[in-house]
Amino acid sequence: MSNYTIRLAQSLWYFGMPTLWYGLSIFTGIWVYNGTFINPAYSFVLFVLISFIIITPCWLLYKEKYGTLTIGRFSGKLMLQFVAVLAPVLILTNLMTTEENNWFLQVIDSSVKGWLAVILAMVFFAPIVEEIIFRGFLLQGFLIWLPNNRLACCVLVSLIFSAAHVQYKSNAIIAELIILSLFFCYVRIISKGLLMPVLCHMLTNAIILLWYYLGVV
Repeated sequence: MSNYTIRLAQSLWYFGMPTLWYGLSIFTGIWVYNGTFINPAYSFVLFVLISFIIITPCWLLYKEKYGTLTIGRFSGKLMLQFVAVLAPVLILTNLMTTEENNWFLQVIDSSVKGWLAVILAMVFFAPIVEEIIFRGFLLQGFLIWLPNNRLACCVLVSLIFSAAHVQYKSNAIIAELIILSLFFCYVRIISKGLLMPVLCHMLTNAIILLWYYLGVV
């Protein structure tokens, strides 16, 4: 096959997987709000687990078939750079946010079992799924067609990433998502894989969960 044909075939993966992920969010949302679940914690966990079960094997299949979107390498230097960015971003967001994040408060205001399920979903499963989708398939999809416009590709992915988190209404949190996503993209490109952005995403979610938990208890 020609390079153009290969790129077209890969593009079905690059843009099809994010579409599938979004479809799963709609499917679980309809299921949840038809009365299957009411607690936001369990509805969130349900979506994340279904996404993980479906998306991760698809990524492994793609990686085996094309040899790209690999795990990459660990970099302590990149992790330190990320921490240096994360700390001021979270502090500024907290200072600039004047309204309560009702969705987040509802998610963490649950039973012990629900709380543990949210921790697993948000700190472990969600970062893996979201990095596969956004810094994996979607970013690669833009890069394969716009190889000389990396910054534009990263900005596009970050805008879509923030828009996908419809549960957040604060402009400060939306700005935070865009900034963090840009750094996730940077880490993904520099490390040539998904391991580092996944670890950075896990660290971010763990700190945010702890932050909100300490503010509630």
